[in-house]
Formats: sequence, structure tokens, C-alpha cells
Amino acid sequence: RSIKSPEKSDFGINLEVYRRRLDRPVARVELGLELLQLASSAIDISDGVMSDLQHVARLSGVGFNINYHDLPCDAELITLKENPKFRSLFLSGGDDYELAFTAGPEQTEKIEEVSKRLKIRCTRIRKVTQGNLIRCHLYTSPSPRHLSTARMPTSA
Repeated sequence: RSIKSPEKSDFGINLEVYRRRLDRPVARVELGLELLQLASSAIDISDGVMSDLQHVARLSGVGFNINYHDLPCDAELITLKENPKFRSLFLSGGDDYELAFTAGPEQTEKIEEVSKRLKIRCTRIRKVTQGNLIRCHLYTSPSPRHLSTARMPTSA
């Protein structure tokens, strides 16, 4: 895929760094191997965070509540996170090849140790829920603003 689309270049960012990442992704093999003993599910973010979480939700029979502001983002892009056009691309864009995974609260300390040892930041983006919805919220005020919902199909 090419990242030469006008939507991405309109933000005034240096696309060369992202082009290199797209052309030469770094697989998180070591982290994936460590997570075999800790995580209950994992997926690479190749189709966009919302789409890939839908795969996990459908296969696991769960939903997710995620906080948009907790999603990891390059420092260069932080100021763009409030832009609605960027937000849509950020939630649906793919080819990141980072890992999203679920784990019970009893694994938190072990995951933090693995993260530190491998020098790979692991970020908690909210929680697994019952049902078949993935909800993405902005938690910036006492009452969260709803951004996006994805409902899982009832049959595969």
C-alpha cells in the first residue's frame, strides 16, 4: 500500500519515516513469544485498531471499551489526535504491525516486566466487556464522549 494519499500528507507530517516503516515493518516476535504465557488473545494491528479488535471480539465472543487517548501515538502525531479527519484515519488505518493483546489483571506486573526488559512500550487501552460491541470513547471530561461503535456480526 502507498501512503501518498492526500489525507495523510495534508497534515504536514514527514511521511518518509512512515514510508520506511511501511516498507520495512519490524515484527514483535520476542514480545509475541513472551505473551504466549501471559495473554489470552493477541493480534497484529495490520488492518487498523478498530478492525483488528473486531476480529478478536468476534472470535472470542467479547466486546471492548477503549479510550481513544490511551491508544499509543508517535510524538509527532499527538497534536493531530483531536483532528476528526486524522482520528478516523488513526482508528481505521493499518500496517502498523504492533500487537494488541488481552490479558487478565493478574498478568499486569509480568507484562510490565516484559515490556521493560524488551524496551517495548505496552499500553493499556481500556477493558474487555461482555457483548458484541467495540466502543471507542474520548475520556477527556467527567462524561466521556462517544466516538465510534462497531457491532460484531451474529454469524461468521
